[in-house]
Amino acid sequence: MAAVEEKSMVPTVLVGVGGTGTEVLSRVRRLIEEAYGSLNNFPIISFFSIDTDKDYKVSNPEVAGSPLKDHEKHWASVSGREVNDIMSNMEKYPWIESWFPRELERNIGALEAGAGQIRACGRFAFFYNYHKIRQRFFEACDRVKGHESLMLEKYDIRVSSGGLNVFVVGSISGGTGSGMLIDIGYCLRNWLKGQGSPLITAIVPMPNAFASINVGDRVLANGYAALMELSYFSDYRTEYISQFSAGLVDEVRNKLPPFDFTYLVGTKNGESEFNLDQIREMIAQNVFLDLTSDFAPHKRSIRDNIKGAWAQADPGGRGYPKNFMSFGLSTIEIPIAQIHNSLSNRLSMDLVNWWLNESVSLPPNVLDLIQKDILKGMRLTETELIADLSSAADKSYISEVSGWINSIRNEIASDNKLQCTHQGVNMIGTERGKILRFLDDYLIPKVDEYRANHLRELSADERTHGDFLQKMYDNRDRIIQQGRQAIEAEFYKIMRDRNLGPKFADAFITNVRQLFANASEKFRRESEKVWQPNEINRQQQYEAALQDIKALRLFLWSINSKMPV
Repeated sequence: MAAVEEKSMVPTVLVGVGGTGTEVLSRVRRLIEEAYGSLNNFPIISFFSIDTDKDYKVSNPEVAGSPLKDHEKHWASVSGREVNDIMSNMEKYPWIESWFPRELERNIGALEAGAGQIRACGRFAFFYNYHKIRQRFFEACDRVKGHESLMLEKYDIRVSSGGLNVFVVGSISGGTGSGMLIDIGYCLRNWLKGQGSPLITAIVPMPNAFASINVGDRVLANGYAALMELSYFSDYRTEYISQFSAGLVDEVRNKLPPFDFTYLVGTKNGESEFNLDQIREMIAQNVFLDLTSDFAPHKRSIRDNIKGAWAQADPGGRGYPKNFMSFGLSTIEIPIAQIHNSLSNRLSMDLVNWWLNESVSLPPNVLDLIQKDILKGMRLTETELIADLSSAADKSYISEVSGWINSIRNEIASDNKLQCTHQGVNMIGTERGKILRFLDDYLIPKVDEYRANHLRELSADERTHGDFLQKMYDNRDRIIQQGRQAIEAEFYKIMRDRNLGPKFADAFITNVRQLFANASEKFRRESEKVWQPNEINRQQQYEAALQDIKALRLFLWSINSKMPV
């Protein structure tokens, strides 16, 4: 019995042929990415997809891993011009003429969007793309080499440096997979000659897997023909001979079966019937487990023993091929996702209950605490709001206006703007003092200019208002922005403190909203009943004073007019 090497893996190249091959490859990529994080973390497997349909899309992207990269796939196409050239000069291509069906020579078109479920078209595409496919396969083999140290250091896994597993996955019911399968198997054997001890395994779904989907009427016929060919070439009395170019260097000749093991995957297990998507997933799981599971070395050992038994003569003397197998998968499922969700919910509930801290009590005099401590520190009480709103740099606008008034007084005194010559010993004579021009030439223009420059408010458009008002608008916007930020920061601070918690947060929001609503109503009421009347009253006082001065001036003019010259 073969020895079993624990904790070992074999470098693997996974070849997908046709749409089914692409589907399985995409699922294997997902399984590796789920287990190891990314394909780069598990470099001892490489992927190579061959298809005649360039635009094939994976049927269920949710179960697929990362998309295949350009260097991991080959579009086995033959253009219309190339097809016509070969069909018109078939005698120049004897390696194709020897097997190509005559009835197809006049009916075949470009092979760029699939093989149309015609096996001969799939085989023709393989023959035409032989050298490119070979080159891409060698590149896939090179990608899995030289990672022994990484796997040993990172995962404590021993990698068999002399071995290579090649899995060929495809359908035998379509045109591409069914037409290429036999040739690919023998070409892989030929390409891998002298490279250690490669093991080539084919895994194909049985034709009845496609019976429930609308893929045409050739499914069963193609499957039957492919199975007959597999059986034929698996017979030890049969020799495969094909040539892929005019030179003998591209001749492939072999008496072995095309594959060391051929798994035929059916749709039933005696109790259940599986659909195509489930079969694709089962094949992907089998490939993944064959590569990565702890049971894989035992499985390889068992297969080696079976392969040894095949070499013995058939006791019945019939000599039927023995290298066809199948497999089944069973699982013991631990609902990790459900357990994780349940524990997460319990932990979340405990954390929320701890944070809610229902036993905590609100501090006494919440309103005073918020108004006199928290909001005052943010400068959001009534007094601070009015002070900051009317702030002009380092002083208030009340002080600014008072300073201007004092400057007017000083200027009147220093320039003797109220000079009157009709007084004292000069009571007799004409009044010639500066007081006669005080209103029209000084005070009224001075006040009008100050009001126009600083307190202008001729329309609802704030942009046209005076610079004092513009500054107040800037103060207003800044107070709103900074106040919102300060309240949000305080709210989050309260929420983070379980000794205050949601109870105090709710009280904070409620009281702040009420305090601002009260202040807004108070400002509106005082604006109507105090500020606006005061503004009107001061304007009236100013106008009355002007009238008094004008009356005095007229009186003086009348006196002057009656004085003898």
